[in-house]
Amino acid sequence: MGDGTQRRAFLYMDDFLDGLFMLDRYVETKGNLTVNLGTTEETTIKDLAEGIIGISGKRITPKYDTTKPVGVLRRLPEFTRAEKTLGWRPKTKLADGLAKTYEWAERRIATWS
Repeated sequence: MGDGTQRRAFLYMDDFLDGLFMLDRYVETKGNLTVNLGTTEETTIKDLAEGIIGISGKRITPKYDTTKPVGVLRRLPEFTRAEKTLGWRPKTKLADGLAKTYEWAERRIATWS
């Protein structure tokens, strides 16, 4: 809710799974480890919505409910431990991940008809 100015860092699922597999290999040989998997590439909710609309090619006007609280303005994960210990870093830029996800969803929806 809010006005779309909240900032978030979105991680592409393939990058997340790569991190989980690397963590699993680490845990098997060296023991438990707690890490954050994330990205430092931030975007506002408004920019995210506009990016998805752009990819879709549809005429959509986002609506924000400014009568609701904005909530936490910024969330940015700290993944230094994953980087140093596992050698993990996110690889996929937000725009690329959105495009891949949109294409995947279009293919899935096409199979429902």
